[in-house]
This record gives sequence, C-alpha cells and structure tokens, in this order.
Amino acid sequence: MSQADATTAVVAVFFAIILFTILIRLIMGRIVRAPLVEKRFVQAFSNLETLGAANVVESFFGAESRFGIKREVFIARCTERLSEGSTATQVKHDVERLWDKLDEDGDGLCSLVEFVNFFYGVRSGKHSPSKLMAVMHWWFSLQTLTLKVVIISHFQLNSSIRR
Repeated sequence: MSQADATTAVVAVFFAIILFTILIRLIMGRIVRAPLVEKRFVQAFSNLETLGAANVVESFFGAESRFGIKREVFIARCTERLSEGSTATQVKHDVERLWDKLDEDGDGLCSLVEFVNFFYGVRSGKHSPSKLMAVMHWWFSLQTLTLKVVIISHFQLNSSIRR
C-alpha cells in the first residue's frame, strides 16, 4: 500500500466517522425531542412563577378553573390556544394524552396543585412520553448521580487499601 492510498483510507474513515456521528446525533435528537404541544404548553405557562399559578390558570382556562380544571375545558382551551400552524386533530390527540398524565387521581378534575406539579414535571422532562427521555431524566437525576459518586468512591477507597 502506498502512502497516498493510506492517506486516502485514513481520510475516508475520518469522514465516515464524522458522517456516522452526525447521523446518530440527528436520530437521537428526533427521538428525544419533546412533542410540539408540550413545548407550547410550557411556553404558555412560562410566567407561572412571576404572576402566580392561580392567576395564570384563571386567565388561560377561565374564572371557574381556579378551583379545578375540568377535562372538557382543558382539552378545548389547550386545543384552541396551542394549535398554531398544526392540525387540530393532532393537537387534540396530544392534548388528550397530556390530560391523561395530568389527572393523576382520575376524577376528571385537575386541582391547582396537580396542575403545578404536572407543569414542572413537563418542563423538566419527567412527564415526557418518550421512554428515552425518561431514562435520561433518571440517569442524570440527583439520586443516580449521588449513587454513582458513592460507588466510585467505594471502589477508589478499596483499591487504595493494601492487603
């Protein structure tokens, strides 16, 4: 093999690795990406901390929702306000999936506490429908990081003790 052939092979392998990395990155970005309705939901309630949960929920869903959001009201208002440029049927389907996760006790009414817990769960990725996102959330959680540090420290201490 000549030097030119070797250089060509190295450059080809280098570009193949770069292309493979870019392809994996695009695929993973597509899998991990949160649904569009969830992004719009988080944006719609982004001022929750500054204005107060009760005020923001009341302005979005109506005055009667301060004491609890009904399923029909949630689906109708979210479908109406979160469907910018999307088909209404797809948005309605995604909003219904959001409601199924939102109503934890299944009574058809979402309290303000349930709503705030759900909002922060969606914002952090905890309530995402993507299983890979849930695994990543667990892997980078404080509990898992603490466990990793403890295990690594244990092995480091054990290996430094002479027998």
